[in-house]
Amino acid sequence: MAGARILITGGGGQLAKEFARRVPESVLRTREELSITDRGQVEEAIERLQPEVVLNCAAYNAVDRAEAEAQLAMAVNADGPANLARACRRSGARLVHFSTNYVFDGTA
Repeated sequence: MAGARILITGGGGQLAKEFARRVPESVLRTREELSITDRGQVEEAIERLQPEVVLNCAAYNAVDRAEAEAQLAMAVNADGPANLARACRRSGARLVHFSTNYVFDGTA
């Protein structure tokens, strides 16, 4: 499916599904189809699909488990977007990253 104008990651989630519903010409990818934590998989997908825009809706959002699963949360919420950013920079695609509405100030 070369030439996709908009690639949406995190396709299993509510935000991604809503974007895909509103932008039917987009290409939606679930975690099983495109894991943003896999740098090689991300690079291959961006190269193959050649999107103009990538909407990153993938996220680790299990707030109550984030401290216990810190490595997974970091992989999905930091390393994954970095993988997308590198691949988008190389291809010239624009990356739009959505963040959580939960904010932690670091104090308990």
